[in-house]
Amino acid sequence: MTGTAKVEIAGKAAVVEQEGKSVRVLLHEGETLYAARDILKACGTKYPEKWCAREFRDQTRVRMLKLLYPARGKTGGMNRRTYEMYFTDEAGGLTILEMIGCDNGVRDWLKTEVFPYKLSRPGTQRAEKIHEPPICPPASDGMKDRLEYVNNQIDAMLFALLELKKYIAQPNA
Repeated sequence: MTGTAKVEIAGKAAVVEQEGKSVRVLLHEGETLYAARDILKACGTKYPEKWCAREFRDQTRVRMLKLLYPARGKTGGMNRRTYEMYFTDEAGGLTILEMIGCDNGVRDWLKTEVFPYKLSRPGTQRAEKIHEPPICPPASDGMKDRLEYVNNQIDAMLFALLELKKYIAQPNA
């Protein structure tokens, strides 16, 4: 698996993403915690929320905390809303990997890219530079022709919708 991106949402929250898999990260009392649900989902576990609730309720080997996490806004920034999620530390994440079956590629990604990723308190120096993934790759000549075609089609549809709106707005229609 290649192309891991670490995107900061707020001063104490981030998301580590790669190829359709993501793990939310939260800084809580100076400790970096990882969303247990996201670890389970990346490993392909069905109903990760139920698994987390059961482990949290039964107080098993996995140390989990139920904390509030900021929702991502439409522009990718922090939203005012928060929601409760189960979080675990690196040791708990490794215990989860021991307890469930997980693909070796995903397991390696979690161990080498996600768990080593640490958040620091706002205002302190980061150990690792956070970078945003590129919005889109540079277009080749063939791709430019396809993009122009798609843009023309979108323009035509928008003009058709505008005409439809004008027709509907007429009092005699």
